[in-house]
Amino acid sequence: MKKILLVFLLWIGSLNIYPQYNVDQPMSLIEVNGVSIAYTTTGEQENTPVLMIMGLMGSHKVWGEEIVNGLVDAGYRVILFDNRDTGESENLDRLGKPNLYWKFAMNSLGIDFSAPYTLSDMAQDGLGNFLDHLGIEEAHIVGASMGGMIAQTLAYEHPERVKSLVSIMSTTGAPHLSQMSRRNEQNFRNAGEMDRGESSCLWVLSRSHAETDDCHNESWRSFRASQPQ
Repeated sequence: MKKILLVFLLWIGSLNIYPQYNVDQPMSLIEVNGVSIAYTTTGEQENTPVLMIMGLMGSHKVWGEEIVNGLVDAGYRVILFDNRDTGESENLDRLGKPNLYWKFAMNSLGIDFSAPYTLSDMAQDGLGNFLDHLGIEEAHIVGASMGGMIAQTLAYEHPERVKSLVSIMSTTGAPHLSQMSRRNEQNFRNAGEMDRGESSCLWVLSRSHAETDDCHNESWRSFRASQPQ
């Protein structure tokens, strides 16, 4: 009898009680800042929310089922959406298509220029009105690449709505803050000459890319000390 009970408990424990995310699950549309934004949620409604923001030209599907379901299994409610001009959200060609090369050149020269919309507008899509629609006061914010920039903007403009911020492979754009080391910048430039795969990733993303004292070794500290301030 005890063996039967143990097997039953193990079977119950192996069941996933949370609804699983599927990249092809249907999305809902809401009107935010005059733009139709597509979103989907997964996980129990009462769980702590995590808002995930993907980068340039990437839909919510890029996060993948493994990451999203891992968060759901850990007890979070995951909120995914497509940025404006991406995926199932509204295409804004009606606002005109800017010449990105010219805009980048103007930005490099410190020349002011206008744009159809800004990171602040996209941050407002994600939090200012979007989470309001779901009745969420505060959420963990995760952004990748340009999504990290949107997440940082969101946290700066609405700090009271952010439980935590995770910015992945992104940047603030501020020259006085820590950037990629010169050695790793060269590694990334040379990465195309290497075989693709785990070994090259480990080589490029070495310990020397870490910024905390607990992570970098003596050679990295010597390298940093030799760089002009």
